[in-house]
Amino acid sequence: MDVDADPVPPREFEALPETVRRLADAASVAGDHAPLGLVAYIAQVTTAAAAAGLDVLCRAGIGSIVGTDFVFPSPSSRAAVYAATGPGWRITAHARAADYLRQRGGPVASLAHHTERSAQYGDERAARTLGGAGTDMLETSPEAAARLLRAALRVLPERTDLAAYRSTLRVALARATGVMGELTESRRLLHETMRAPDQTRASAVAFSSVVSRLLGHLDEADAQLTTEMRDGAGQGRVRAQLLTEVAAVAVLQGRPDQARQPALRAIALVAGTADPALESAGHAVLALAHLLRDEVQEARTHMERAGWLMDSAPDTVLLEHVELVGPLSWVETDLGHRRRTSRHLARGIEVASRAGRTHALPYLFIARAHLATRSGRLADAVDSAARAAEVSRRIGSAETLAMARAVLLLPTLWRHGVAAARGLAAEVSAHRPDSPWWAGLTRLYLARLHLSTGDLDACRDELSTTDTDGYGLALAATASGDRDAAERALAKARATGLAHLLGTAHEAYARVLLRHDDPAGAETSARSAIDHFAAAGTPLDRGLARQLLAEIHAATGEVDAMRAELGQAKAAFHAAGADWLAGRLARLEVRLAARLPRTRTGPLTARERQVAELVGQGLTNREVAQRLHVSRKTVEAHLTRVFSKLDVHTRAALARRLAASP
Repeated sequence: MDVDADPVPPREFEALPETVRRLADAASVAGDHAPLGLVAYIAQVTTAAAAAGLDVLCRAGIGSIVGTDFVFPSPSSRAAVYAATGPGWRITAHARAADYLRQRGGPVASLAHHTERSAQYGDERAARTLGGAGTDMLETSPEAAARLLRAALRVLPERTDLAAYRSTLRVALARATGVMGELTESRRLLHETMRAPDQTRASAVAFSSVVSRLLGHLDEADAQLTTEMRDGAGQGRVRAQLLTEVAAVAVLQGRPDQARQPALRAIALVAGTADPALESAGHAVLALAHLLRDEVQEARTHMERAGWLMDSAPDTVLLEHVELVGPLSWVETDLGHRRRTSRHLARGIEVASRAGRTHALPYLFIARAHLATRSGRLADAVDSAARAAEVSRRIGSAETLAMARAVLLLPTLWRHGVAAARGLAAEVSAHRPDSPWWAGLTRLYLARLHLSTGDLDACRDELSTTDTDGYGLALAATASGDRDAAERALAKARATGLAHLLGTAHEAYARVLLRHDDPAGAETSARSAIDHFAAAGTPLDRGLARQLLAEIHAATGEVDAMRAELGQAKAAFHAAGADWLAGRLARLEVRLAARLPRTRTGPLTARERQVAELVGQGLTNREVAQRLHVSRKTVEAHLTRVFSKLDVHTRAALARRLAASP
């Protein structure tokens, strides 16, 4: 029990004999439920004497017997008695309690509790008790584990024969502090352990890579892992952890082609063992590597395996590799598995939060923000990105903080508008992620934001001329208006078969065709974009494609079709809480209406109806003139009036208008 104050024991307590008061003192040390034998051992009296004394305490109302244990009326009354004992006596009392429990094989947690409060420097047995308990609690309660491991290191003798054990404790403490988010302390401890024996050093290097990723020190992680793997260190599960980290670092460094072999070797080492979470981590990293190489079928295969293994792992097994949910959910989102992604992220966040594995939370919240943005849930996207940023600040990870801000860019623009988004963009530009993969994603987010706000120069500045990413190609084509570039982006998207990328490429192609005065081609491509975005489950992107289609209809004078697309775009924006997009759409609607020619009133005459129907059937002006036995000039005059009255500008639009009329 921790003593933070000096509460006053019950008044009845002072009137009791000293021997009885000592039994109460012993019970307060023993715990909330104090067994008779433990109380007697702490008080250094016989069991019979302890039983008689406890009866006195019960009659005085200072406690009661529950089963075979003495229990104080409340935690505060126990605290009052405990605080009134002498601090020196408490140390010896806890030592006797630890001795009693050790002799009888008592609960490890209770033994560690009393040992922590009584152990003195040089007590190897106490250090091993504390170290064992701390290691056992590492996965479920890292904060308590860190406290016990620090206590173990404090009392462990400085002997050369205990150097290996000291290193083991330091690695365990580094893991505890690391998952709690104390990254600097964790890194310091890990570096102190780099000269430890092979297996201990290998574990230190594997977890050091996790910490380095969070800190953005990818080169350091790569160098340590390369050295460790070259020396052949680590066996079995530890070597699989090293290989998985090698693959993860390669992906983050923008080298997905170099992630395949180490990930496959890691999977082979743990396949079929009792560690499905580590095997799942290998498959998740491998799926992401394949996705970044546009190898969609391979990415899908490893994603399915990683998801199955994750679902099969109990929470206690998933804990150690819960950050694997980040790359897995990123792949699931991009491949269109929204419900599965949502389920996996919810479980990962719940498990990590409950077990105090703070280091994994930024990855998971960033992935959830990505999912929510794609799914058109902007409030959730903003909340997830904000929580990722909050945890990143708390653990001191500038790398995840930079990415949390990056995934917030588009939701901020679509909800709050240009001013808020540009302010955030300035922060993102000034503090970008060090990871080449995340840095590339950040450039795409910034480029899309600049394109959406009409800053084409800034958009082009973000896009590398050698960028072969499908999204980068589509954004560059839209910014430049280059038809060949738009066709290359479309070819790239078709090669992958990814629905969202296909929608993005078709939208870019439609915009370029409209600028090249090809409204028919633009309409076809815009409709393809709408269909692909529907398949991808991205309602806001679909709404933006419908807005584009409305502009195309306006250019060809198809008023009813324009208004229908504007209405559907408006509904999508309002449903997603995209207030800025909805406001911009309303302003566009006013501008488009102002550009439309005024429609002449009055129905079509019989002759105009004849001409219109024949043209709608696909006849040329010459063929219509021959059919009606009139001149071509007469047909042209009738057709001009038909176009004006029906407010259309092309023969195709006329055919659609007639087909839609009753």
